Amino acid sequence: MSSGLNEFISLDLETTGFSPSTCDIIEIGAWHFKDGVAVDRFQRLIRPTRYIPIEVQRLTKITDAMVSSAESLDNVLPEFIDFCGDSWFLGYNLQFDYNFLVFKSRALGLDITLSGRRKGVDVLKLVRQRSNFSSNKLEDVAIELGVPTEDKLHRADYDSYITKLIYDRYGCAVPEYLDKTKYGTPVLDDTLSFE
Repeated sequence: MSSGLNEFISLDLETTGFSPSTCDIIEIGAWHFKDGVAVDRFQRLIRPTRYIPIEVQRLTKITDAMVSSAESLDNVLPEFIDFCGDSWFLGYNLQFDYNFLVFKSRALGLDITLSGRRKGVDVLKLVRQRSNFSSNKLEDVAIELGVPTEDKLHRADYDSYITKLIYDRYGCAVPEYLDKTKYGTPVLDDTLSFE
């Protein structure tokens, strides 16, 4: 297995809602980092099974017209799993995205969990443990930490890159400096679970 902090996939999803069983993934964005350098990138719009709710279209700027000719998840997800290999995952509120990926991959007879051994870093947990910001939203944390953002937030590709920059601001070369807090054991050295 890859060495976690030297090599990882920073990922983000855009979805039509909060439930993996009733909502669709409409975009996957991910960057493969090795020794702190982006070595590969994955970005796909995905055609959902239902219309995208208006509030999601406003937030993400992803419209039904944009995804009408996109590939379906059953075509995109196997390619994404190959892209990830056995690398660790890095994400902002990672458990949310991971739950979607696990649920959708299982429905297609695929295993993104590496037989339950996939590891990951939840940058939101890191922010909560190390900082006391008035808001822990990705955009607000980026501003607090001086990470430059443009009007591209809420797009998977961009958010996954901003997440990696926020992670870098904490100087996360070694996970051992974190201890247990009210948010539980850091995900930095946890095996991801499906909830």
